[in-house]
Amino acid sequence: MSNFSFLKKDKDFADFADACIEAEELIGTNTVFCAVGARRALELAVRWVYQFDNDMVIPFKDDLYHLIAAPNFRKIMTPGLYPLINFIRKLGNTSIHSSKPVKRDEAVVVLRNLFEFVNWIDYTYGDFYQKRTFNEALLSSNQKIKTKENAKTVERYQEELTLNDLPLKELRLQSQEKRKEITEKRLVGQRFEEIYEVGKLSEAETRKYYIDLELKRAGWKLGENVQEERSVSHLETTKSHTGKIDYVLLGENGKPLAIIEAKKTAIDNEAGRKQAMDYAQGLEKETGVYPIIFCSNGFELTMIEKPYPARIVSSFYTQDQLELMVGRRNNKKQFHSEMINDDITNRPYQKQAIANTCSDFEDNRRKALLVMATGSGKTRTAISLVDILTKNNWVKNCLFLADRTALVNQAYSNFKKLLPSLTICKLTETTQPAILESSRMVFSTYPSIVNAINKYALKEEKPLFNTGYFDLIILDESHRSIYKKYGDLFVHFDALLIGLTATPRSDFDKNTYEFFDLIDGVPTFAYELDEAIEDGYLVPYRTIETVLKIPERGVHYDELPEEERNHFEEVFEDEAEELKDIDGSAVNNWLFNRHTIDIVLDELMNKGIRDSSGDEIGKTIIFATNHKHAEEIRSRFRLLFPSKGEEYVEVIDNYQTKSQSLIDSFSIKNKYPQIAISVDMLDTGIDVPEIVNLVFFKKVRSKVKFHQMIGRGTRLCPDLFGPYQDKSEFLIFDYGGNFDFFRLDKQVSETGNTFSITERIWRVKAEIIRELEHLNYQTEELISYRNQLVEEFHKEISTLDDHNFQVKLRLRYVHKFRNMKLWKSLTAISIEELKENVIPLIPAEEGNELAKRFDYSILMIECGSLADKHPTRMVDTVRETMKNLAKKGTIDAVCEKEELIKKAQEKEFWQEATMAEMEEIRVELRELIQFIDKETQKNYFSNFTDEVIDVKEDASLLLSANQLDDYRERVNHFLKEANIMAIQKLRFNRPLTTQDVAVLEKVFWEDLGSREQYEKEFGNQPLTIFIRRMVGLERQEVIFLFSEFLSNKQLNAKQIQFINKIIEYVTKNGYLEKEKFTQEPFKTVGSITELFDDSYKEIREKLLATVHQINYNAENII
Repeated sequence: MSNFSFLKKDKDFADFADACIEAEELIGTNTVFCAVGARRALELAVRWVYQFDNDMVIPFKDDLYHLIAAPNFRKIMTPGLYPLINFIRKLGNTSIHSSKPVKRDEAVVVLRNLFEFVNWIDYTYGDFYQKRTFNEALLSSNQKIKTKENAKTVERYQEELTLNDLPLKELRLQSQEKRKEITEKRLVGQRFEEIYEVGKLSEAETRKYYIDLELKRAGWKLGENVQEERSVSHLETTKSHTGKIDYVLLGENGKPLAIIEAKKTAIDNEAGRKQAMDYAQGLEKETGVYPIIFCSNGFELTMIEKPYPARIVSSFYTQDQLELMVGRRNNKKQFHSEMINDDITNRPYQKQAIANTCSDFEDNRRKALLVMATGSGKTRTAISLVDILTKNNWVKNCLFLADRTALVNQAYSNFKKLLPSLTICKLTETTQPAILESSRMVFSTYPSIVNAINKYALKEEKPLFNTGYFDLIILDESHRSIYKKYGDLFVHFDALLIGLTATPRSDFDKNTYEFFDLIDGVPTFAYELDEAIEDGYLVPYRTIETVLKIPERGVHYDELPEEERNHFEEVFEDEAEELKDIDGSAVNNWLFNRHTIDIVLDELMNKGIRDSSGDEIGKTIIFATNHKHAEEIRSRFRLLFPSKGEEYVEVIDNYQTKSQSLIDSFSIKNKYPQIAISVDMLDTGIDVPEIVNLVFFKKVRSKVKFHQMIGRGTRLCPDLFGPYQDKSEFLIFDYGGNFDFFRLDKQVSETGNTFSITERIWRVKAEIIRELEHLNYQTEELISYRNQLVEEFHKEISTLDDHNFQVKLRLRYVHKFRNMKLWKSLTAISIEELKENVIPLIPAEEGNELAKRFDYSILMIECGSLADKHPTRMVDTVRETMKNLAKKGTIDAVCEKEELIKKAQEKEFWQEATMAEMEEIRVELRELIQFIDKETQKNYFSNFTDEVIDVKEDASLLLSANQLDDYRERVNHFLKEANIMAIQKLRFNRPLTTQDVAVLEKVFWEDLGSREQYEKEFGNQPLTIFIRRMVGLERQEVIFLFSEFLSNKQLNAKQIQFINKIIEYVTKNGYLEKEKFTQEPFKTVGSITELFDDSYKEIREKLLATVHQINYNAENII
């Protein structure tokens, strides 16, 4: 028996049924192949949807990523399914292209996700659908399961799976008749109903306990502006054509604004979607108003607002918010370029960014991502968008989010200056609600808005910052902070989103494009550094890349001359023998060599760009490795250049209490400091146009961060060196090998989504609870321990505040795990749900961080021993910790635990320890860990002779920060596969209509990219001529056009050869200008006027007329 057996009942699903069953079978032997097989099954199922659904349009690339990311595919799919299938794709890809292991639990989740997707297919397109749930008990279990596989073996397996795949386009051609029949099934409105193990509340109880409460909190009053069980007629889904709407929300004028379809909490709220849409249409016929639709089961809330696809929201809108939403249907104005205020944005690319964003919003997209080089005016573009969208009734309330206070302050000042008519405020702990409510735009950091949401959520009615409060959210530096912890904000707030960044990310777990529902490398608009420099809107840079001996090779005692060996022994004293060989990575981390710093400062002061006087170095940032490094640089500078004064150079980092005032002073042209030594504070977001020197005195291995740091110098600065003497370049000193590193395009794993120590503790506790279910562990001691852990979980989950917006978004899971019966037996799916949806909500315990880390180590040992894994590393860590604790025997609390501490140092103890003994160690000793001396690397200050071993200036620069999808590549791919009538007419030399040209312009200037991208890649040549040149002409059509000449017996061999050259040329190039006749490939045959002289005048004129007719059909419109 298989979870996927139901697919075999429907012959329409034969293309992917076996693949699903095979993937499930593989979990018993090889989890890597299981993950790859599940990805393959998903791919076949997705391709099946494209093959048999008429509304599917094959994207320009038909790989799995582009197929599932395509807007038309996501539009028909139930909300909530996309993350599930995307996880299958990601894990499958990781399995194929790396040697990383796949845990059995991960394979279980992949199969569950696959089940949900094909179950949806059955519900949507099948004939034999019935309610079913994924049954983990059906999965094969094997103690010797293989969880890791050689990458080449996996790649071969994947190649075998895909060996006989036909192009998707060809599959669609084979199934034209069947496609109409299958598409009709979806249009009828079938959807699956997924049963969850939550309390079986009835529909009436769902209303009472959940929906009624949420309506009340949104300010609605049952019996007044909320009607229950309202009758409606003109229905299509009932035999009587009548029905009752669960809730109707009324406006001030008594007309309906929205309806709510309620379903049981144990039923997916999508079950009521088709019915609700029918009710909405019936209500529109009666009242003239098509209402907003909410479908709720008390936990999840789906909103359907025409013309957008259905989307998940966190709570009901208030009456005034719904009034505004419904009113916008008639009040919103379409965008046109005259709306742009040139005083805010007057550059062509900024206007194009605005046009692209507005166009996407008009095309019913709700998210836009602007990728613009640092210094190109992202904030100005955002200000212009706010100006246009507010004035034209698209939005009312806006939120500007940034991850640093400095960026919030900077944006606030720019908006205040450029858009003075907009009432704005900054959100702080002391900002009064009245000020917030009267402001049309709020500026905030992420933590501040999260705290404010939860603070105002305590209000019983109409809490501030509810789901519909903001209509637009602008995310500054949107490659950061939008993931994981703060990602919930963008489910809580149902707003249009505009992301601003110079460096989007496309990592596995942090993908900026995916967040904005875009294909990797295809933002809403892009304007890169190289373009900005070429257009004169940013300044280029020069580089001096220097390799210093000591940072590159380190310090090795045996290689030092005699006098420096003495210095070595003086510096390192007792540790000299142990530290005989010091790696280069230690330099500037804990070994600070004064001569190395002196060389860097000397080069800066001698080679750096100077200010307008020529006497002083221009504004400069030195990027240091750490605080000690920064302090030593400042100390050496003041010693080497005492005449400059104390304020000339300053350290700006998190150790400075006056860092913001220092940044403010540095930002003023004629104010000190002239040189800022930064440790992670001036890397991004600081706007100082006067900067002309950047010194990388550290290694940077994040490409995103490196380009952000370079961006500190790119801004224009008029009259910097005197009247009409503008800043024309800046200089980068690189002492970290950074340019070389990124020229090699090395892939370095960026910091992923790491779990806090609190999360890690609860995650391992969950694993222990599950392991303790095994028959081997049903002893009184272990049963008691499991119950204790379950009680700890239950206590924490029970005290979670349901009004907290992050809890509210996961209320289904919170309520599920509050049910003690569920804990009796936890499946892999339940554990995954617990980890992903509940554990992140558990607040961190106040207390000693070291004690928590000790807890985690012991718990990991416990879990490993239960799972028959030997956590040797963790045991060694704990034993070492106990040895260090034993050194603190003079402390009474430590002395009292002498026996335990000695026991925990013994290797044999951990080999035989029971769960109770390990817990005793953890509980009794955790609070003593604080007495252990913290291990810190001692800092050393040396003065070994350093030297330059390599230097290069102005090597190949790195002007493109991002791997954006190539417009030319998309065009080529489209033309290769295109089958639209207008292109066929060009290929077969048929005249074009106005409608044909409109279709082509939409495809090339909207679907594939913008007109700006087209002109950048292909110049100003007319679109139809360009396409003709690209696709050429059908050879048989060309031969037909010239057949009269080929069959003319008056022509000689040279003339026939000339005509064949024309045939070859226009077949390949589709277009032939007259001047080409004097060039190759015609020139070697002869001149047309010589070959066809006046004795062949009539033939020559006919020949030219034929060429003209070919060109005419590519140029002119009938």
